[in-house]
Amino acid sequence: MNPNPPQNNAYQQLLAHTRQDSTRSYNGRGILVQRCLTCQLKNSHCICHLKSPVDQANMDFVLIYHRDELFKPTNTGKLIADIFPNNTYAFLWQRVDPPAELINLLTDPNRLCLVVFPADAASGRAIVTQPAINTNKRLTLILLDATWRQSRRMFNASKWLTDIAALKLNPKDKARYSTRSAHQDDYLSTVESTVLALTTCKQQTLATPLLQHFIHFDQQYVAMKQNKASCLPAKQ
Repeated sequence: MNPNPPQNNAYQQLLAHTRQDSTRSYNGRGILVQRCLTCQLKNSHCICHLKSPVDQANMDFVLIYHRDELFKPTNTGKLIADIFPNNTYAFLWQRVDPPAELINLLTDPNRLCLVVFPADAASGRAIVTQPAINTNKRLTLILLDATWRQSRRMFNASKWLTDIAALKLNPKDKARYSTRSAHQDDYLSTVESTVLALTTCKQQTLATPLLQHFIHFDQQYVAMKQNKASCLPAKQ
C-alpha cells in the first residue's frame, strides 16, 4: 500500500493544508491505529480498492467542515469526495470570513444551490422538499459536515448561507451509520443525507455508488472496532 497517496480530491487537499497550519495534533480515540491515509481505516481494512469513482457528474457537492470534524476517522464527508473527486469542493467553516472561492460558488447565478439541512418554517428560510431541477442551472448541494450540534450552529450563525434554500429531507429509515450513535433516528450522517438528497433530486445513478461506498466503510469500521478481520475482499 502506498503510504503517501496522491492528494487527488478536495477533502485530501483540505486535510493536508489544515494539518500544515494546525498547532495541535488530533488525539482522539484510535490515534495509535496504523491507518490508510486515504480512507482512514486500519490498513488491513482499507476499502480504497473497492470504490467506484464517478469521473464526471452533472452536479456538484460543497463540503463545509467544522474543523473538529475534518480530523475524525469516522467522518463520512470524505466518502463523497472519494466517489465524486472532480465534482466536490471542501472548505473549513468560517462564521464571519468564509473563503472567497466558497462565496463565489454560493452566489454563482448559473448554480441551483441547496443546503442540505432539516430547516423548519420558523427559520424564515426558503425550504424545498422536491426541487424543480432547472437544466439551465447546475445543481449544487451544500453539506455542513459536523456533529448535529455544531452543524446547527453553522446553519444558524452563517449569514452568508441565509439566502440559500434548504433541501429538507424526510428519511423513512433510521440512520444506518453504526460507528456513531444518533440522538434521534432521523439524524443521518453526512453521506447518508447526501444519498437521500440525491434520491430526492432524482439522481439515483449517483446515489447508488455513494451508498455502496458508505456501506463498505461502515462494515469495515464496525469490524475494526470489534477487533474482527476484514469482512470484504482484500486488495489483489
